[in-house]
Amino acid sequence: MQHSANDPRLDFSWDTLRLFLEGFSPVDLPGLAISSRQEAEEFIAAYGYEFSDPKELEEANEIHAEAISFISQFLCPSLEADSEDLVIPDEVENPATLADLLLLSSDRGDPVLSSWACAVLRVMHTISHANLAARTPYFREVQEQILGPFRDHLYPSAEEPQSLGRGPSSVPLRAAFFKRRKSRESLILKLLHKPDNVASEVYDRIGIKLVTPTKLDALLALKYLRKQNLVSLPLLTPGRSRNTLVDLERFREAYESLTAGKARIDDEEATDQEFFRQLAYRPTKEAKLLEDRMAANPHSSPSFRSIQFTCRKLVKVSHPAVTVINQLRRQTGDPTLGREVERHYPKQLRFTFPFEIQITDWENYLVSAQGESSHVSYKRRQLQAARRRILGGVLLEQARKKRVGQQRTRNLLSLAQSVDAGTSATDAIRPPEEQTFKKPGSSNGEAVSTN
Repeated sequence: MQHSANDPRLDFSWDTLRLFLEGFSPVDLPGLAISSRQEAEEFIAAYGYEFSDPKELEEANEIHAEAISFISQFLCPSLEADSEDLVIPDEVENPATLADLLLLSSDRGDPVLSSWACAVLRVMHTISHANLAARTPYFREVQEQILGPFRDHLYPSAEEPQSLGRGPSSVPLRAAFFKRRKSRESLILKLLHKPDNVASEVYDRIGIKLVTPTKLDALLALKYLRKQNLVSLPLLTPGRSRNTLVDLERFREAYESLTAGKARIDDEEATDQEFFRQLAYRPTKEAKLLEDRMAANPHSSPSFRSIQFTCRKLVKVSHPAVTVINQLRRQTGDPTLGREVERHYPKQLRFTFPFEIQITDWENYLVSAQGESSHVSYKRRQLQAARRRILGGVLLEQARKKRVGQQRTRNLLSLAQSVDAGTSATDAIRPPEEQTFKKPGSSNGEAVSTN
């Protein structure tokens, strides 16, 4: 079957085809292949916004305004001393309609304007995902059911923790921190930084960080969480564990070597605790050997080290319909009210929610508060990556203009130097074989060509 060269079916958008076939993020598309206003409006409708509905139009415009604000505040300021801040073009900041923004993103005639439109659309897409994450229903109940059990195991209090648990199995702590909600700006930046850019896969919106005196205590803390079922082994998230604190194989070798021939009592847990205590707090060769061998992980970060993993919690909340019925019964005093309706709804909703746990020792916690491992440095690296990803085309054009400007400056300097040396301005920028020079001894400036 033959096709005409003008067959519209053969007008491929190669980048969008790659998106389907290679599976990279839509945020990394260099542009959209949209050729008409009708196509732009249909694209927006397929995304999920019906602009015939005033509320949905208002929400989309608010997302655009927030994207402009986010880019202006976080991505436009230069992070390097030798580069200038960026300024969003008015056509992108104040388009007549959002359909115009999509058309600008597809305009190859103006690569700078197209790059800016794409940048704003990328951030708008990310904010749309962030809105879904921020609107997670029952978030307060989720927080309480996840963080509550951990707080109950901190003594003397969650505000001033000195140990994880009580009794022979307790673990000394220097500090404990709870992340109850990720800030909106942090969530957007995280999504811009993430390759898949999916809000449902942001695992650290809720988190717990435990700081122990030593690496040995960090392992004890991990063991305590497992023994007390504060984390459920089947609900650990595959691929979300990272250990740069302890070389487990070396630790196991050292531990088995040091415990060989040691007398053990019936209470294995108490024996382990006492053994770890002696190693951690007595300046013996065994303690130093074990600490050194645990830290000697050639693959670990040279700066901050920790144990991190993600787990999920089965959360149970009352069905909203049942909650409303119970409120009406209390208000009316009628215990039978809504009984027929109640039969059609489950009393509970059950779903799993992710949370992140980080365990580190005091030495590495102090390292994390300064230098390259500090939170500020981490955020700066995030901003640099997000800036390159979102404003890549704009930054390339800025670099090109900078190179052109530098070349012009060099040319002007060269011209100025040639004038000082008595060479004509034209000769300063001619190739050597085409330059002229003054005949020696000539008083009238007679020129002789080198050609």
